[in-house]
Amino acid sequence: MIEVKPSSNAKNYGFEEKNTTLELTENGTALGAISISTDSMQHILYIHALCCEDKVLADFLVRSAAAYGDNRYCLEIVCLDKENDNIYSALGFSQKDQKLTLPVSNIVHKTLN
Repeated sequence: MIEVKPSSNAKNYGFEEKNTTLELTENGTALGAISISTDSMQHILYIHALCCEDKVLADFLVRSAAAYGDNRYCLEIVCLDKENDNIYSALGFSQKDQKLTLPVSNIVHKTLN
């Protein structure tokens, strides 16, 4: 089973420990991770770094991070990671003030039930 959960393995990916690390695992084997933080005053989710070889799984991690931000009332995602621009561009991020940004609602779609 594939899972994405908060992890304390930031150092394993070269991430800063002050940020939240979401780790993608399958049957206990780590497949990748994303480093994020939130600004509750400005309702922004920041992506600091992404570590994943597979583009489909990287896409899954970014979408999971967006859901994490949505649960914390974030309205916009700001990408500070410069090394994976192609992945973020494919998801619809656009350049704004020298940063890639995307509304959370472009990834997280809520239904009324």
